[in-house]
Amino acid sequence: MNRVVLITGLVLASAAAGVVATGSVISGLPVALALAVAGFLALVPVAFGRWIALTALLLGWLMLEDLFRKLAGNDVRLYFVKDAIFALVLISMVSDNGLRGKWRAATGSSRLWLYALIGWGVTRSFPPSSDFRTPLIGLRLDFLYVPLVIAGYAIASDRERLKRWWRGIAVLGAATGLVGVIQASIGPGFLAPSRDAPGLPFLNLVRGLPGQAEVFRPSGTFVDPGRFLAAMIVCLAIGLAAVIVRRRDRRATAAVAVMAAAVWVSGGRTGMLVATGLICVAAVAPSWAARRTSFVGIVRIVAIAAVALVTLPVVAPDLYTSRLAWYRDTLDPRSGRNEWSFRWTNYSSDTVRGIGIGGPVGNGTGTESLGRQYVYGGSERSTTGLNKVEGGWAAIAVEWGWVGLFLWVGWTISWLGRLRRCVRAARPSPFAAGGAVLLAIVFFDLVVGFFGGLQGFQNYIENAYFWLISGMILGLPALASGRASDAEGVGEALAVVE
Repeated sequence: MNRVVLITGLVLASAAAGVVATGSVISGLPVALALAVAGFLALVPVAFGRWIALTALLLGWLMLEDLFRKLAGNDVRLYFVKDAIFALVLISMVSDNGLRGKWRAATGSSRLWLYALIGWGVTRSFPPSSDFRTPLIGLRLDFLYVPLVIAGYAIASDRERLKRWWRGIAVLGAATGLVGVIQASIGPGFLAPSRDAPGLPFLNLVRGLPGQAEVFRPSGTFVDPGRFLAAMIVCLAIGLAAVIVRRRDRRATAAVAVMAAAVWVSGGRTGMLVATGLICVAAVAPSWAARRTSFVGIVRIVAIAAVALVTLPVVAPDLYTSRLAWYRDTLDPRSGRNEWSFRWTNYSSDTVRGIGIGGPVGNGTGTESLGRQYVYGGSERSTTGLNKVEGGWAAIAVEWGWVGLFLWVGWTISWLGRLRRCVRAARPSPFAAGGAVLLAIVFFDLVVGFFGGLQGFQNYIENAYFWLISGMILGLPALASGRASDAEGVGEALAVVE
């Protein structure tokens, strides 16, 4: 191990041990919770210097952090644990000479748009609108996890390693989804905090229509149902990719079925539509990648989803029927209770209004970002009145003005274009089919879902996976060529992309 990395790891481990010993970090937490957090952090020195292990540790923590936080009464100290782990990931990546040049090779000319966008975001951070923390929140939520592009690109340099990662993330998502399914069946008391949790109003979120059964939206290990659903969607996309490249992998197949069931019981209509779209893409992607019709691939993907939806009404009929009525009456365009027209009108009008509010240069970075309730929300950490508009492009226009909106759209087009070329360059490999599914979720994050709000992109789980998945897609051309670790092979693959 690199001597600098080893020394840094020992110093950080010693400092962490001292802090924990004095109780300055975990004081006030429930004893069992404090032990769980300390036990998880004890893994960090073991993994230090191994950026792959630390990245896996980070993804695992992202699934558990909210659970620890809500059980501790929304103790925001726990929110920064992932930042400490990510800092160690960065240190380990910087010390790995094998990662040098990966960023430039992966991103190509599309990185110039990203540089311009980040530069404008930093420029509009001065002077701060009212509190110096506001621009820091905005920049953090948008761009903190950009280096995970390098991690994803490096992971994709080895076929078997990429397969293991896709399957591992699928299993992690399935375990998290199973918790949500259990909570939906038992009720909101499962994994509920035993103390007051100000700022977490959605732990017991119930939806439904008059005359129908109530639909409790589970949060699982997270602090709100939206974050649970976002985690399920992104892990479902990766799970579908794993099933495509590992046709006989029972664990990946079972994981996809569990996550499909979790999306169903979540009660999230957007998530239900996205999951359906991902399954459709996964069904046809193998045929597209192989340049010939693959009926076996279509049947396999559809069968997995069907098994989940057939098993659920047998095991938990109430969870099935209540959601079926909810989805049918609110998503069917023929129903008088659907919100299609309302949503379109609201988001489009707010986009126009946001352009007017922001003007040429905007109101400043972070002024429409998530997390500001911890600065301006008082003791209850309320979000009431903090946002002027609803919509992703609307929020960008308010924060960064016409200039920022132009840069964001330019980066989006450039980024998606490069990812699309990478997926096409991986044909006829099955990894191209898996990449097509991942490209679909990235497209949703930047276009379809972004139209409805900034919260999806700034959700730290969705954001971390967004950059990691992007890196994996960018590494597919060299991987498919069978020469991912060969400099000449990488050069040829990137020449095709460019």
